[in-house]
Amino acid sequence: MSIYSYRTGVVDTEQDLVNEIHTFLTSVIGGWTRVEVISDSASDRDYAWSSEGEDDRDTGIAGADPIVIRARGYNNYIEQHTYGTYVSSASNTFEVYNSSYTKVYTGIDAFRYWMFGNKNFICYIIEEVPGNSYVGYMGLIDSFYVPDTDPLPIANRGQTSASYYMYGDNTRCAMHSLTTSGVVYYEALDWGASVLGYDVGNRSSNIMLLPLVVRTDNSAASPDYECRGSFYGVYQANGTRLGNPAVITTTSGVFLSFKINNNNAGCLVMGPVSSGIDDFPGMYINGTTGYSP
Repeated sequence: MSIYSYRTGVVDTEQDLVNEIHTFLTSVIGGWTRVEVISDSASDRDYAWSSEGEDDRDTGIAGADPIVIRARGYNNYIEQHTYGTYVSSASNTFEVYNSSYTKVYTGIDAFRYWMFGNKNFICYIIEEVPGNSYVGYMGLIDSFYVPDTDPLPIANRGQTSASYYMYGDNTRCAMHSLTTSGVVYYEALDWGASVLGYDVGNRSSNIMLLPLVVRTDNSAASPDYECRGSFYGVYQANGTRLGNPAVITTTSGVFLSFKINNNNAGCLVMGPVSSGIDDFPGMYINGTTGYSP
């Protein structure tokens, strides 16, 4: 299991968060390069970055296109864009952006953030007010297809409402279709009622983590239905015995838990964001919770 790079802090504005994303990508992770400054002011900060991806992405993908993501801090949101190829914001292909779905609300006051990722992706969490978390994800997902079939599975997942969980119908994860033209929206399977609702752990300290599998959503008006893959480093859990936010320490590393809309049913576990002793088998972890991620 990979240990992802990690950064946390407090910022005053969404423009400041774009600066933090830049530092995280280029200095903490490394391997990302800022390829364009579209705008850079106290009210509108808009940067684009490129990465060649992790080394294992090269297996079977000779000359694969770079991963290109873009974040704009504007009007209390982070507007997210992803691309197939990129020369500039005015010259590119397969741009994925939606004014309703691929942006993340930051609120009007200072806020805490957490972010993790590697050369394939970035995921960041904003606590707009205590108990209300917003999640943004840009970059590759772990595709279920071989590289020749799905060479650049870039996802763009925003969140504009505190009640939009990262799974279920409100996922609205945007990706470019490989079998039809244009953008396709994906939803992540909700393991809550069918599996995790029964994982109350009365006789053990185990916590079950299940990866968020993305499939084309039920509103897709085409035969292009598929299970495309899963988010890197993002899991669903029963939040009954987890804090918000909190630390979960395991032999595989340190994870963070967050509850969307302060709801146990909306609990996500992210990571690992620092090293542990060794990898663990299967989906179950045995750990303890803390209070200061």
